[in-house]
Amino acid sequence: MVEMKLISLNTWGGRVFEDLMQFFEKEKDSIDVFCLQEVLEPQAGEADEETKTAIKEYQKSGRKQMWNLYLEISNHLNKFDGFISEPYSSGKERLATFIRKDIDAKVEVFPVYKQLPLTLYGRDFWVGCIMQHIAASTNGKRYDIANVHGLWQGVSKEDTPERIKQSNAINGLLSKFGDSRVLCGDFNLNPDTESVKILEKSMRNLIRENKITATRSSLTPERKGRFADYVFVSGRIKVRNFKALNELVSDHLPLYLEFE
Repeated sequence: MVEMKLISLNTWGGRVFEDLMQFFEKEKDSIDVFCLQEVLEPQAGEADEETKTAIKEYQKSGRKQMWNLYLEISNHLNKFDGFISEPYSSGKERLATFIRKDIDAKVEVFPVYKQLPLTLYGRDFWVGCIMQHIAASTNGKRYDIANVHGLWQGVSKEDTPERIKQSNAINGLLSKFGDSRVLCGDFNLNPDTESVKILEKSMRNLIRENKITATRSSLTPERKGRFADYVFVSGRIKVRNFKALNELVSDHLPLYLEFE
């Protein structure tokens, strides 16, 4: 019996807005938890003009971000409780987790990596990494679900000292949770990195196990590679189904997990 169904997705700031909203409408009656990255919310304010210009030059997509994205998603997922984090970049991006209202859940946020200063097209920029931890209980069982957006450091998805530190910090946080753990999100990492192998020391990498060939959609330029997103599970999690959904709702593919 499947206990929970989860989708992890980097929303790309809502740049494929109409299709993204249709996707939530289609999935909302069957999914229990949505773990989202790059969500924007107006109360945090918009990024300053220098940052907006730098992001546009990097993205080169011509698509606009939706600064009220969290509110729009909330309207579609009206049978879910929404939890949004503080911004983790100078682009005002946030994590957001939506949990079906009939699931008992407690959500907290942990810092993983404090602000890392970068230069983007000659403009100052900073990124960080935080974790949304969801303690979810259903049918008398507790699951610990962690939603993460890993450090962005330009086009490269290879190891850096900061990413190694990040993976060790994530493992340290996960060790404090229960034995039924799910870790998901956009980690900005290639599969063969030491940063991924560190996470595999204590959890199963479902991308590797299921021979997933890409987690980026066709909207991703080749220079950015084909991988970024992962789902890891602890040994007590029984996976019933896992796949990357072929949905063009972002420059990332949604990752779908059924588990108990």
